[in-house]
Amino acid sequence: MEQSIGATDLRQRLTDVLQAVRERRETYVIETFGRPQAAIINLDEYRQFQRLRRDLAVQALSPQEMGDQIISLLRDALGDTTWDDIKALRGGDEDWR
Repeated sequence: MEQSIGATDLRQRLTDVLQAVRERRETYVIETFGRPQAAIINLDEYRQFQRLRRDLAVQALSPQEMGDQIISLLRDALGDTTWDDIKALRGGDEDWR
């Protein structure tokens, strides 16, 4: 269930609000001067939203853009690791490919 809460009230009730979000999966819309500014949602729901947003973004990529994205992620993950480093970890066995 979605509830609105003022920023001042939120400061006073933060522990209760977080407990309601975590345990009862409630959503709070934080307002200042009666205007919505942000939301507090359950962490599982936030992560699900992030996955959905990522999946939709990936679907919009062209094959070239998707390849570039994969290469970028691999470079970030591998850092300065070389092909020789990888072969050494595999005991020099190149048949694993």
